[in-house]
Amino acid sequence: MALAEEAAEYIERARTETLRSINVEVRPEMIQPIPHAVYVLAYTAAGRMAGIAEALLLSQHYESFDHAPYGSVAGLRELCPFELMAGIRTVYVEPDFRLRRALYLKLILSQAYIFRTLGARYSTATTNASAERLARLYQRTGGLRLGVFGVGEWSAEGAALWAFEVERLLRHPGLERTLKDADFDFARVQAIRQRNRWNTASA
Repeated sequence: MALAEEAAEYIERARTETLRSINVEVRPEMIQPIPHAVYVLAYTAAGRMAGIAEALLLSQHYESFDHAPYGSVAGLRELCPFELMAGIRTVYVEPDFRLRRALYLKLILSQAYIFRTLGARYSTATTNASAERLARLYQRTGGLRLGVFGVGEWSAEGAALWAFEVERLLRHPGLERTLKDADFDFARVQAIRQRNRWNTASA
């Protein structure tokens, strides 16, 4: 795990590559680290960063569902109260690790484990509406596609909104191995929990 300021350079690169992969024009404000997000990092045996997952509680970032870019998507509010909804902004795995070691799944399960301790019941995730490969990946991970919303000039086709039930993710047989390999610092998680978009003081 890392604070946003501790892995800023890698976060920006991962965000840039993620946005380019779904044909979104990259702008500086779209790749900036979020001080109140939880960052889970994956490393190789040699200590090189191999992937990252970036997630937060929506209530730390928006005032309500209405203020989220996908707030108008039908069915979102019925899943759980706003305060119990997390949001995954980025899951990125280096290209040479995407077909081995199940890093994508480990990153997702790690975030689910962390956000259950913070009370989250569901997490959102978004991708380009036409991203079939990611859609299949999300479905295999238990994701529910709720609908498509407009993102203005960033993408003419719109973005797809997905929802993941935290408890369902944590029933995955890969959780035990994920926890065995993970190094969670829950004091740091709680420090990040004290941050939000209106108060970004360092933990």
